[in-house]
Amino acid sequence: MGYKVKAENLKDLCFRLLKKAGASEYDARVTADSLVSADLYGVETHGVSRMATYIKRIKEGGVSVTGGFEIIKQYPGAALCDGGGALGQPTGVKAMELAMDKARSAGAYTVFVRNSSHYGMAAYYTRMAAEKGFIGISSTNAPSALPPFGSHEAYLGPNPLSIALPYKEGFPVCLDMSPGVIPRGRLMLAIQKGESIPAGWALDRQGNPTTDPQKAWDGCILPMGGPKGSGLALALDGICGVLAGACFGSHIGTLFGGFSQRQNVGHVFTAIDPCLFREKGEFERDMQQMAMEIKSLEKNPGTNEIYLPGELEYLKMQRGLKEGLELSESSHKALMPEMPESAKNTLLNGELLPVCSCVFTRTHGVFEKDGLSFVLSYDTGELSKGKAKGSICELELEHVSGDISLMEKLADDICAKYGLSPCSLSKYQRTMALMDTDEKAL
Repeated sequence: MGYKVKAENLKDLCFRLLKKAGASEYDARVTADSLVSADLYGVETHGVSRMATYIKRIKEGGVSVTGGFEIIKQYPGAALCDGGGALGQPTGVKAMELAMDKARSAGAYTVFVRNSSHYGMAAYYTRMAAEKGFIGISSTNAPSALPPFGSHEAYLGPNPLSIALPYKEGFPVCLDMSPGVIPRGRLMLAIQKGESIPAGWALDRQGNPTTDPQKAWDGCILPMGGPKGSGLALALDGICGVLAGACFGSHIGTLFGGFSQRQNVGHVFTAIDPCLFREKGEFERDMQQMAMEIKSLEKNPGTNEIYLPGELEYLKMQRGLKEGLELSESSHKALMPEMPESAKNTLLNGELLPVCSCVFTRTHGVFEKDGLSFVLSYDTGELSKGKAKGSICELELEHVSGDISLMEKLADDICAKYGLSPCSLSKYQRTMALMDTDEKAL
């Protein structure tokens, strides 16, 4: 089952869950934006499906909420930074911002980062640079998942490479590729969904081809193009891991286990300012000419259009922003790592929840529909009722039901019983007001 959600509502929900877990306001906001952006681009493996893992790593100490981004060494054309063991997304944004700032005078600037964590979708950072007129390049190393050519034992990570080029406003040409035939997160999604994987994706621990995602998880992903993918993964690990002073190969901490241990991932970010090499506007003009010439080439049978790198993802993002983001059931469940199973049945649709909007604290969720508010206990799954009064939620602690499926009927019954009417504030405004309610008020 899929769920239609509004991107901004989903982003705000992720922000608040991360903040409740202990992340700073800045770190939570940047991470939420990165995750929702990945889902908008159709990269579910790096979207909100990661929320449960991130929250667990924060709570168990594998991700630092006190560590800060620090410049260790700085030169005319490059810098070495330490991520402080924090979330990878805010670390990556700070690194790319530093690269862009320095590239304005240097022409090109590269920032290496060590002691970081999983940083999500590589294109998030390169698109950020391209949308500001820079050529953006980024890579990161990752935990072991690929075998070096000639072996069937995982040692190298599916280390991505992204390059984004300014093309026209809002839409850069953006390459984002993995040296593996798939990102490892695809295996995790297949496991969660109970699906098999296509032949040719992976090997089991003994080196045999497999369509079982769990056996593939325990084994390895095949490198793209054999020695080419393997060689690219090794080269990127040498830059992101060895050169940056981060962990490399099998020494990188796993994302999905050892939640109290730091990963010590390494990243690299490069920004190039075309205006220091070409006259202003010339680079974009010639990129547009190249794109037009490519799109006008003779098409293969059955091909309606030749797409540029990142174009399909851009079009998907535009549709998602306009029509709502389609969220899979596995991603939807990952948003509520601590909620009992009965409560998970009430989650996201276009209005943020099938029945109502929601605010979360560490122990309770507050839901509202047509001016009526409910409190759901994460520990027991019990539902309490309340009513809206102005911009806050005045709650009564009488349990009305533990069965979430009865919510809609209960809403009608309680509205009739207590004479409740819709709040004068809009649904979105009321949700925001409720979300700012102090936890003790519940």
